[in-house]
Amino acid sequence: MKIFRFAGLLAMVGSVASAQVASPAAPIPTNVLRPDGPWNVDYAPDECRLIRAFGKDDKQIILRLARGSGLREFDFVVAGPSIPKLQLRLSGAIRLSPQGIEQKSQGYSMPLPNTKMRFVRFYDLDTSIFHSITGSQILEVTADKAFSVSLLLTGSHAAIDALNTCYDDLLVSWGLDPAKLREPKFLPTPTGNPGNWATTSDYPKEALRNNLAGEVRFMVIVDEQGKTRDCKVVHGSGVPMLDQTTCSLILRRARFKPARDASGNAMVSYYVNRVRWMIPND
Repeated sequence: MKIFRFAGLLAMVGSVASAQVASPAAPIPTNVLRPDGPWNVDYAPDECRLIRAFGKDDKQIILRLARGSGLREFDFVVAGPSIPKLQLRLSGAIRLSPQGIEQKSQGYSMPLPNTKMRFVRFYDLDTSIFHSITGSQILEVTADKAFSVSLLLTGSHAAIDALNTCYDDLLVSWGLDPAKLREPKFLPTPTGNPGNWATTSDYPKEALRNNLAGEVRFMVIVDEQGKTRDCKVVHGSGVPMLDQTTCSLILRRARFKPARDASGNAMVSYYVNRVRWMIPND
């Protein structure tokens, strides 16, 4: 069994922020889905989610952008009844037009429980793409060669600002100082593949026997030599042994290129990420 957390994906009621739909400056192709309601920000305990619906009925697509994993990363989800059955693991991309800016990513696709919808999820995309968003543009989403959809983004500036404000509030709730985290000109960069810090072979045996899974969000202090000084679970999985195993592995295995200030000097900084513990396939 694998456990995926998508609470709030369909929670379009009770929004705390919204943006007006602006009129596009140029004709929009007929295959582009237009917004069906405002942007909504969901203040979840473990992440901040920006949600909006596009199109109607069997063509409707729900877009969700979520911040909470890394300081400069976000997760991307589209869900809807028109998404076909795809490979569990897949490659895809998001592209902004007319800017011509594209980010490629690895992801996965699954059905949403108790609905007729499926979703496509890309994780750990770079938030730098937010800086390129204008008042109105088209977002194209592709997954392998089997799925493609285009969405008309409007009112995006206010929506992204609301998402970022939510994320700062989330960091504060975790006991972190957003201003302090933004001090370095260059954040610490992992050396090697962070996916090797915690592997299937590290799964606690008791957790495997009891089908216990979850996601652990952690923060480490990275010193001037790129070594980890401390690890703190900022939002646990609900399974203490997974939380403890995560920090133990990160402290042993994680190494970084240190953060640097505007003059290029190495400095102490912080790194925030997560480990997803999912029961492996037999």
